[in-house]
Amino acid sequence: MKKLLTLGILATSFLVADEKAPEIETPKETVEAAYGYMSLGLGPFPIPMPLFGLGGRYQHGHNGVDGSLQFISFGTSFTLLKENIDYLYYFKPNLKSQFYAGAGVSATEIISHGKVNTSLSPQFIVGKQYTNEAGAVRFFQAQIDPVFFETRHFGRAHVFPCVVLSYGMCF
Repeated sequence: MKKLLTLGILATSFLVADEKAPEIETPKETVEAAYGYMSLGLGPFPIPMPLFGLGGRYQHGHNGVDGSLQFISFGTSFTLLKENIDYLYYFKPNLKSQFYAGAGVSATEIISHGKVNTSLSPQFIVGKQYTNEAGAVRFFQAQIDPVFFETRHFGRAHVFPCVVLSYGMCF
């Protein structure tokens, strides 16, 4: 009986040894990218004006950092400068197409008719970044500053948050 049991264990061990070992998944490569960009946008809404921006962005996996300067100028009568530093979170990192959201700080200076109005505010961002058929990185995003600006038109005060919609071209 002992010999039969030993023979059964030996035969079973040979059968198990022939089976393929389960394949171990190799870890996916971490998405890492760094580039500068220029952007064209509209804002601050509800009074949209064309904005031009320059910035830089760095991504490592799900995390990213973005710093930019946006501006518009109508000669000496009106200038808007908006400096931004933001943390970005990429939901599914993939350089071909990825959505992101983030938060940061924005400093905004409005220079109008010799008067300067400066504000520092939190900022929230949502966007989509993708690589086009030519291999160039592009993005669409919305920046929302919950700080309200006050304007006076026709003798009435109006307040609104600063919202900027932009399209970016990376280099």
